[in-house]
Amino acid sequence: VDKCVPLITKQITDLAAAISAIDIPLSEDAKEEELILAAGDFINDDQSFVKKLKALYAAKIYAKLATEENPFKTFDEDTKDEVEATIPVSFLIQNPNFYTTAIVPAGKTSAEAKTTDFPGWTIDVLQGYISPVFNTSWGGQKAASDVEPYVDCAVCTDWGTREYDVKQLIDMLPVAKYKASIIVGEDGGDPHGAYAYLGEGEAQVKSEYTGNEEGSYSRDNSTPQVFENITPTINGNFGEITLGAHMMVTAGFGKVDTATLEMVGKAEGFDYKAAAKQLATSIDKTVATPAGAPINVQYFGIDGKQTLNPQGVTIKVETWANGFVKISKVRM
Repeated sequence: VDKCVPLITKQITDLAAAISAIDIPLSEDAKEEELILAAGDFINDDQSFVKKLKALYAAKIYAKLATEENPFKTFDEDTKDEVEATIPVSFLIQNPNFYTTAIVPAGKTSAEAKTTDFPGWTIDVLQGYISPVFNTSWGGQKAASDVEPYVDCAVCTDWGTREYDVKQLIDMLPVAKYKASIIVGEDGGDPHGAYAYLGEGEAQVKSEYTGNEEGSYSRDNSTPQVFENITPTINGNFGEITLGAHMMVTAGFGKVDTATLEMVGKAEGFDYKAAAKQLATSIDKTVATPAGAPINVQYFGIDGKQTLNPQGVTIKVETWANGFVKISKVRM
């Protein structure tokens, strides 16, 4: 559990930290302290709670953008001048590091993965299959001895003809201008149809990825495909974008890896002050445990197996009659 939690709670942890870092108070209706404290109780990236944190972050960043004259400028001590600055917001992407629920069996260098093994991402396999290809095994062909799920990975393909699509609709974005990126890699000499993209349908914009150099390997490629100055589709007080990649190889390896998002400027004509006030008074604040006792309590060991005799560090899962579920890590 200790190995898994840092990645599968990363979105909640990073969101809570970003909210706390904006030193601008909101109205008491926002219940900021209550939500930040509740963030510490989660052991997975529960998306219903993530939505509450996203709304709170938007309210805070709107207040910042409304009150600061140059939020996208910073003072450079070396040049003694103001320089352009961005606000990193990759935590608005679910699972930007592509952690996976797949497991590579002991003694194997890779394993086939399901399209549902990368939470947050919609994957469509058109030819062949995908694999997680863990950093400890790919390239050196070192066999895995004890590879557990929820580690930093990538959506990969191995030898043969493979084609697949990976995308995510990133919603509840603060209204602003953005820069987004995602890593695409093919083995050198095999540029047969890999590209990153932004948006869908007629509005889709593709990257100009042309493949790695002859003799290079996709495993070594960490150069992202970048999309600049993005204005998301705006609906009320939020925006949304679709970020993805298409992979097609006929030989060698390929991968889709780490995605990033940065806020680079204000959106013209948007009333940040009004939006901050509206969001601060409308955030769903139902984070408290329901009254009464749970109707079911289960315990799981750190190996993920249910136990009737919990000892030491244990995962406690409580369920109430209205469907509310509370998951906590306790010491028995």
